[in-house]
Amino acid sequence: MTEKAQFQAEIEKLVASHALHGSESLCKLLRYLGKQALEHPGVPVKEYQIATEVFGRQPDFDPQLDSMVRVQAGRLRTKLAEYYNTEGATDRVVVEQAKGFLHERLDVSMEDTFRLLRRYAHSSDQHLTDVARRLITQPDKRAPIIAAIRELAPQS
Repeated sequence: MTEKAQFQAEIEKLVASHALHGSESLCKLLRYLGKQALEHPGVPVKEYQIATEVFGRQPDFDPQLDSMVRVQAGRLRTKLAEYYNTEGATDRVVVEQAKGFLHERLDVSMEDTFRLLRRYAHSSDQHLTDVARRLITQPDKRAPIIAAIRELAPQS
């Protein structure tokens, strides 16, 4: 199975999960974000883009006046955390999510983000997936992990 096919299969596994069952809008958002990640790796998706392309908002949509996309993204993050804390506790895609999460907060490439995540796990004697899961599912534990990983990053 190709990496792309495997990624798409993981998305469909999430969509079929108990955590996302019955939430058509969140499934649609997840599929869209997955497609964008595959077709345009490393390119951030804009709030306006999601509003108009996923949720059918009009071209005059103003993200400053309508928080709908932020609310839906927050709901999706909550549902993904629920999934990874239950039926998806052993899924390796959580590492990819943690990489994306850290990449948004650190000024380094995706490859360097993975290296830093792996180095932090090793230096703190933790399993990589445990660190990744904590970053994704436990917001109250993120700050010290991010700070420690920042310390490992080369200074520019």
